[in-house]
Amino acid sequence: MSKNSSNILAYLSIKYKGDWQAIYSAIENRDNINQEDVENVLKDYPSKFITLLDDNYPEPLKNIYRPPFVLFYEGDISLLNEYNKTLAVVGSREASKYSLDNLEKVLKNIAKELVIVSGLALGIDARAHELSLYNKGRTIAVLGCGIDIFYPKTNSLLQQKIKENHLLISEYPNGTPPSPENFPIRNRIIVGLSKCVLVCDMKPQSGTLSTANLAATLNRDLMTFPYPIGMPYLNNELIKNGATLIDSEEDIRFNMFH
Repeated sequence: MSKNSSNILAYLSIKYKGDWQAIYSAIENRDNINQEDVENVLKDYPSKFITLLDDNYPEPLKNIYRPPFVLFYEGDISLLNEYNKTLAVVGSREASKYSLDNLEKVLKNIAKELVIVSGLALGIDARAHELSLYNKGRTIAVLGCGIDIFYPKTNSLLQQKIKENHLLISEYPNGTPPSPENFPIRNRIIVGLSKCVLVCDMKPQSGTLSTANLAATLNRDLMTFPYPIGMPYLNNELIKNGATLIDSEEDIRFNMFH
């Protein structure tokens, strides 16, 4: 596909602030696009990008619902094509000590073999990225805002480290502020990039629940920690419905590499 076609996709994504439906409608309606406008917008654009039309666009992501037309990025774009090593880690922003301790135990020795993808939110997401960095693994952060926006601000240093040595991506162009509706939408990218999905803790009516449902829809291997009786989490329900019970790094290794 021509470079010009990719540039038009990027231009539309910037123009419509990453709104998938608006971009699709512009393509479907064959909007009259001024080539000079495209060149002016992209000439000094501060972030790199790949589009659905590019050869290095990750193949697994093409098969999800509404694959992003454009991914804006900073860092090592080759990490997007490590599907067989990519583990999504999801969970609560208000993570329990139990789930944080479990996550550290199972990733301590295996993180260096994996590409861990998560959403850079507080709680489980941030801890997954930190454990990847600390244990010499590789990590991808998928943002629900522009990659030039530090959100949450408490993760600013972590975001900078990922940008410099790993990978930050977003379907939202620079300057897009964080918005509550963006985060459930970006979770399809986290799942789409991943061979397996590890759910650390899951409460009723949570974003994690919708992510777990999406993983099942996309036939991703779903894994979770068992929870003691009486705790307000749905992890045990996931196990009853077919998710793999994880209580050691060997369980992770078996699911990822067999």
